Amino acid sequence: IPLFSKPTLMIGVIVHAVVVIGLIFGTITDLKRREVPDWLNFALIGAGLGLALLSSIFQASFSPLLGSLAGLLLGIIIGYTMYYAGQWGGGDAKMIMGLGALFGLAWQPFTIANTPLFITFIINTILVGAIYGLAWMLVLIIVKRKVFNKAFKEFMKSMAKKRLVVIITSVVFLILAFIIQNLAFRIVSILIAIAVFFLFYLWVLSKVVEKSCMSMKRATKKLTEGDWVVEPIWAKRKPTSFFDVQKEKEISAGIAACFYDNALSFYKQMNWRKCASKRESKLMKKQIKLEAYWIKKITSTFKKPFDKKELNKTKLSKELQNHLKETYHYDPSNEYVTGPGELGLTKQQLNRLQELKIKEVMIKEGLPFVPSFLFAYILTVIAGNWIILLL
Repeated sequence: IPLFSKPTLMIGVIVHAVVVIGLIFGTITDLKRREVPDWLNFALIGAGLGLALLSSIFQASFSPLLGSLAGLLLGIIIGYTMYYAGQWGGGDAKMIMGLGALFGLAWQPFTIANTPLFITFIINTILVGAIYGLAWMLVLIIVKRKVFNKAFKEFMKSMAKKRLVVIITSVVFLILAFIIQNLAFRIVSILIAIAVFFLFYLWVLSKVVEKSCMSMKRATKKLTEGDWVVEPIWAKRKPTSFFDVQKEKEISAGIAACFYDNALSFYKQMNWRKCASKRESKLMKKQIKLEAYWIKKITSTFKKPFDKKELNKTKLSKELQNHLKETYHYDPSNEYVTGPGELGLTKQQLNRLQELKIKEVMIKEGLPFVPSFLFAYILTVIAGNWIILLL
């Protein structure tokens, strides 16, 4: 009864109750469906701002509301950073925004002693998230060990040069640790040698797990907005424009003209190597500029319709076709739908996949990260501001 006699304390209890309910529900949905509903995240943001407004009214001060807005802003910065870095899905990013609005940031001079609760929670999330991610990765390796072992051997073959550099670097620092007498330098050298070696193999493990254990085929009907596609998806191109075909012809003619040069031919016939080398270098620079110019033009928007038969008459060099395909997602015969370079499927892309009647799509099954938020919150409540204890 005394607890609820003060409105501010009552609001504080409600805030933590909302956080607990939101995190539990978000954890369940993330583990089951690998997504967090938008309504839940927006409800957390709304609840955070609403409760802060009530607290401001009771206290006759704008501080609680401004603190909630500051927490939301920090949550937006962190959420967007992690989302565009490809580490979190949209649901995880929105969840941290909601928690930021609920926890808020107190408007007071920042010191270690009075670290805001939301900052402590973020620090705990980083620590818990690292342990949680490593544990999840190890479980996947054990469960899918046959697939992992095969992918690991193939990946290590492709990493032969990098692995050699890592081993040499680690050995050099270990040798330095034994040669130099300074104790502090010895410790630092040994730590660097260990860090370089283990961080490299940790990176290798994460890459192999991502490619072999976290990729799966999913029916197009079951895809949701934000799913990460592993392989590029192309469809037969619809008639776009005559302008499009004309540009392809111009690219082909322009690049061919770069290689045909009477002076270069003459120099080679006369065996004038220095002159031929200079001329060839000059033509190569010209080719690069011309190629870049036409690539820029060919990727512009198209308006006029054209005859589909004209498309088959155009020819581009294989190197240029691959460059256009990889860099600009352009192919004269195919339409780019989506691929791994994008930040999840959009509604338009989902509709396009259904229009094309593509049955299955290879996607990357993301790590359900919301459970780590729940564990980090529990650690925050139990340990409090543990940073002071370290100091």
